[in-house]
Amino acid sequence: MITESSSYMGLDTNLINQLRFEPLSDEQINAILINEFGPFLTSTGYPHLDAQAKTAYSDFATDRFRRANQELKLTILRSFRVLLRELDNISNLVTTTVPYFIIQASGLNEEGKVVDDFEVVMEGCRCLVNGLKQSEDIRRVFISDDCLFVSHLAERIITTSLQIFNPKVEQPIFVNHNLQKIIELLYLDLRIAFAITALCQEARSRITQQINFFIGVIHKFAAQVSIPNSDNPMKLECINETLKILFNAFYSQTPVESSTARLCAQECAQLVKSPFIPDNVKHDAVNVLSHIISQIHVLCPPVDEDQVTNDMVVYEGYDVTFVKCLLDLLEKKLDELSQADLELLIIYFGILTLLSKDNKAVRRYCRQRILPPLRANDVERPPEEGNAFRNKMIRVMTKSVGNVKRLVADFLFILCKRSVNRMIKYCGFGHSAGLLADYGFLGRVSEGRRASDSEDSETEDYKQVEGSVNPVTGYVQQERRNPFDYMTEEQKEYEAMKLANTMDKLLDSGVFLPGRIGPDGKPQAVSHVNELVKDVHIESDHSDTD
Repeated sequence: MITESSSYMGLDTNLINQLRFEPLSDEQINAILINEFGPFLTSTGYPHLDAQAKTAYSDFATDRFRRANQELKLTILRSFRVLLRELDNISNLVTTTVPYFIIQASGLNEEGKVVDDFEVVMEGCRCLVNGLKQSEDIRRVFISDDCLFVSHLAERIITTSLQIFNPKVEQPIFVNHNLQKIIELLYLDLRIAFAITALCQEARSRITQQINFFIGVIHKFAAQVSIPNSDNPMKLECINETLKILFNAFYSQTPVESSTARLCAQECAQLVKSPFIPDNVKHDAVNVLSHIISQIHVLCPPVDEDQVTNDMVVYEGYDVTFVKCLLDLLEKKLDELSQADLELLIIYFGILTLLSKDNKAVRRYCRQRILPPLRANDVERPPEEGNAFRNKMIRVMTKSVGNVKRLVADFLFILCKRSVNRMIKYCGFGHSAGLLADYGFLGRVSEGRRASDSEDSETEDYKQVEGSVNPVTGYVQQERRNPFDYMTEEQKEYEAMKLANTMDKLLDSGVFLPGRIGPDGKPQAVSHVNELVKDVHIESDHSDTD
């Protein structure tokens, strides 16, 4: 028998059965459950219950919940939220009744159900978020009956949003019209929508039917957060979750009308341009844009002089405000991200490359920002060193591999107007060789410079040091002592033989292969090093005839 003086040893099947069958008050049970689950409410951990104990606890908790007071109801829901973090034996925890119990607690079991207890409903929503992420059984129930509960969710999101954006018209589902609580409930509903659309195609298709409304939610909240208010942090969270839902919706196989995609692209661009939106929200807006590439071109429209506003950046007759803000965001990300996180930048380079290809004014503006005319002091150090935008971009090329490296190189090559000489001038041949090899442009390295290669790419003081720039490294290297100057002929011959032997070993082991530039401009392996010199014409120092 459990008494107040009992020594608590943790939840097991025996204790759970005692909780279930002994005449304990709500307060007593609440104290025991808080002792068990309380320490995990502010962390990401969870208590370890065996499979049998989890099933026993589910049966007890779902039954007791129906007649519990508010405090115990909240504790029971919090206990499920904690237990749902653990995947081991989750099917034992999620018994047949648990999905319906959680959905009912979150107020989504009926269409237009009255929210009479905000605290219980919101705790039920938090529990449902974890459940949808972790349990296939809960997801299956949530999308059952032709996504009935998803429809209830979408309807409540619409009703809640209407109440927030027009508080004077009271929506009947709310007994208490506490605006702060209603905004928090909307945030939790959006988290539920994000979780289910991320994991279920059926839910994505259903939510996509309301996509215009979700775009409108972003528009309304973005306008509201420009005015200082204590609710703004939660409204920004709502924008963030809505963007994630839109990301899932556009990822869906369900086709979206081009007019809707264009509207979404414009709203995302407004977020990127807004000074009131934090960078993490802007990043999610850029993520959405990566799924509606077909509408990117509308973000830099041509403008007449009478259309120009004070907050607009105009370049060669085009509104490039979005590009300016995207470059600002990218540069900040380049400073903040670790090497492991560089993959997150793929979407930035992809969007900027497409815009630069599509719009000459955008390309020139980006070149002005990233590859301004070189000065003498720009080539005093390797191109990957320094704090200029160019240096940061080239640093990404040297640190990353795969898609990021290629996209950065592609973007810079576009800014160089696909000029091999200009690319080498700004980046150095060592950093450009991989890209040029992929494109089959290595054969152009020795071609003469085009007249446009110097246009807008160098200053007068750079021209004075241009001849001293090492084209391989991309900067002026300090003169170093020739190591052969102080060697005897025998020492030189010894070092040469050692180098030849080392290269021979590397060739034999396949570490590298001899190669040449093929007719397609790409590296081409040769079977023997002698092939490299078979076509070389050697002129004799001695003539047969005087």
